[in-house]
Amino acid sequence: DVCSSDLLRRSSPHWLRLILYRRLGNDVKIIRESGLFNESYYLGACPQARMSDLDPIRHYCVEGWWLGCNPSEHFDTQYYLSRYSDIRQQQMNPLLHYILRGAAEERDPVPDYPQLKQQKKIEEDIQFIRDSGCFDENYYKLLYPVFQEEDGDPISHYRSEEHTSELQSQFRI
Repeated sequence: DVCSSDLLRRSSPHWLRLILYRRLGNDVKIIRESGLFNESYYLGACPQARMSDLDPIRHYCVEGWWLGCNPSEHFDTQYYLSRYSDIRQQQMNPLLHYILRGAAEERDPVPDYPQLKQQKKIEEDIQFIRDSGCFDENYYKLLYPVFQEEDGDPISHYRSEEHTSELQSQFRI
């Protein structure tokens, strides 16, 4: 990012430096409010940030993403830049891009994101079913005697892909 350049700080007119630093401040605010930056994780994973006097998010915006440091376990800077050449070619802060446009464009922030997203959806569904109070585990076990032999959670079984395919095969004409 041009904001990190000592040359820029010394040679640019005051008004240009002010604009660039305000923009950086706005970027920091957007990232902080997104909840996608984990300061503890970042400081543990990026030794340069630990040695810097900068706020961790500001460090990421100025230098961290150029170094390939990850802002959290939920965003892989190098993966995002290697997967999306348009972002790499524009030399745009990848986390900021993801927050502003990438998520809406369904770009993956980490490898295997579709699988992780699917797993999270399954976990949310299971919790929703459990919280609803409408699932009778004893009845379900009577309905699926083979399940009694297995060790596991009836709600997880109900939500599983195996159960879905069982139901589909039962109702084929």
